[in-house]
Amino acid sequence: MFEYLVVSCKHIASGIAPTCQTAGDVAIVNAESCASTWSDASPEQLLGEIFGSLVRILINNGLDPEDMSRAFDQSLELHGTPHEAQKRLQLGAMQRDCMEVMCRWRRDSRFLDSQGLPGSLSVEGDEVSFLTLCEAVSARSGHQDVLATLLELGAVDATADGRVRPLTPTFLLGGGSTSIAIDGVLKQIVAFLRVIDHNTRRDSAASLRPRFERMCTVPVASELLPVFERTVRERGQEFIDGLDEWLERHRQSASVSGSYSEVGVGAYFVDLGSIRPRN
Repeated sequence: MFEYLVVSCKHIASGIAPTCQTAGDVAIVNAESCASTWSDASPEQLLGEIFGSLVRILINNGLDPEDMSRAFDQSLELHGTPHEAQKRLQLGAMQRDCMEVMCRWRRDSRFLDSQGLPGSLSVEGDEVSFLTLCEAVSARSGHQDVLATLLELGAVDATADGRVRPLTPTFLLGGGSTSIAIDGVLKQIVAFLRVIDHNTRRDSAASLRPRFERMCTVPVASELLPVFERTVRERGQEFIDGLDEWLERHRQSASVSGSYSEVGVGAYFVDLGSIRPRN
């Protein structure tokens, strides 16, 4: 089981971090001069990159193409029947707006309640509202469109008095709702595979410095699973928030060369399944 806590990525000047070029969703430095193809990539384009990266990784590590083809065909036979339980959305550039809105809601004191938690907001009309929240992050989509998407994906809900409140600490891709952002999920996979692909290359790219990639797993009592999962959520979110704050401080930095890169970091919970008891 892999659960992304959040993926946070920004445009920064390449001169600041020349060795980091993996991508997630986008926060524009200058919408007029720094257009992105990542936010607007279609599911078909993202799927093509996923299969390309995965095939390259497996071949570089010695797997036979015929074995890969058989395994893929078997997987399609086992799992190829589509599920209709969730409505599939394509967010495109809207994903960046949703991520930034949910993040600012937690961090900006104007939008917090007396306990320091994200407060309920009127949609518009008040000095502090969901509209002003969207304006604070320079959302490219209209506030009503952003709100409709967050409602659809179960990130916020509407109260009886017409206000809106967050249900999750960050923007999730629909795991707990009746809808799922399919292009957002594919972007998560692409971002992860790009790191593995880079670190396992056998061509000229192998001379580049490896990108950070770590994972740890240890057998523990199943009763501890909820405790560890909660620990990952809390510490993982703190880790992501700290790096996201760094990115926020640097995303407006001008590049001397005129070159920018989309960079970020992801964190996820790993469950490799049950094992037999140790002797």
